[in-house]
Amino acid sequence: MRSVLVTGGNRGIGAAICICLKKLGYNVIGSYNSNHEQAAAFSKEHSIPFYSFDLANPDITDQKIQEILKNHGAIDCLVHNAGITSDGFFHKMTLDRWQKVLQTNLLSCFQVTHPLIQGMRERNFGRLVYVTRAPASKPDSTSASHTNAAGTPSPVKIVFSFGTNGVAAFGHGRGETFFTQIACSALNDGFGRGGTGWSGTGLGAGVMAFNSSA
Repeated sequence: MRSVLVTGGNRGIGAAICICLKKLGYNVIGSYNSNHEQAAAFSKEHSIPFYSFDLANPDITDQKIQEILKNHGAIDCLVHNAGITSDGFFHKMTLDRWQKVLQTNLLSCFQVTHPLIQGMRERNFGRLVYVTRAPASKPDSTSASHTNAAGTPSPVKIVFSFGTNGVAAFGHGRGETFFTQIACSALNDGFGRGGTGWSGTGLGAGVMAFNSSA
């Protein structure tokens, strides 16, 4: 039985991915940041173990990934779905908010992947899926950096889009995996994150990517 770690797996798209992969026969392990009561109820209902840690904290993230490996053994697949939104007009953005979004949404890709990749290479099998967000590929006036018709910068929200663009580049840029049986991709979630509504594109494509050759 293949084991899969789903970050941000307690609600929204992440929860749907956990349920689908569980039904497909995977040994699913989930992670989340807060809302302990909801995560505990979801874990009990679906018999999926969950670990709580904040991806904005690199040290805690590393400790928890090692704990997961110790408790559950090899992780064959990763769905990195966790992410936060802290958009705001740039002139009102603080460095702390900027850094937290980039750490949680972008730098965490390295931190959750790096401890898993060597084992995948040794076993010559792995699946890496990074869930990004629609504005990463199609900017809009509320969460992307762009200029208006006159060519002057628009006072729009930008940091979350920067993070998700980076995730997309990370997911599509793991050329080393082509020499092994490790498949890597970044998937657009179709609309939003968490409970904000979504098209299901990322979920459907993710399940297909896993199940086609796992």
